[in-house]
Amino acid sequence: MNAVIEWVIFGALSLVAIVTAAGMIITMSMYRAGLALMASFVALAGLFILLNADLLAAIQVMMNVGGMLVMVLFMAMMMMDPGGEMMWGMKRDM
Repeated sequence: MNAVIEWVIFGALSLVAIVTAAGMIITMSMYRAGLALMASFVALAGLFILLNADLLAAIQVMMNVGGMLVMVLFMAMMMMDPGGEMMWGMKRDM
């Protein structure tokens, strides 16, 4: 692969990983935070693939994304407010 293309892919995946990790921090919804963190983990797995560390990419997706998927599904099924609307009201009332 061309070096310029690799740098562009590296920059794009790094930007996605950082932006979605920041999105995980600033959201009030546990559901959206879980989805943002899963997107960050997938971007990180893409960086591992770019570095020819395919096994680390597979482990990243299977372990971290799989664990976050279980957490997100649990939040959607069991939480009273997985979307975070009550949290916005609490922040406003404070």
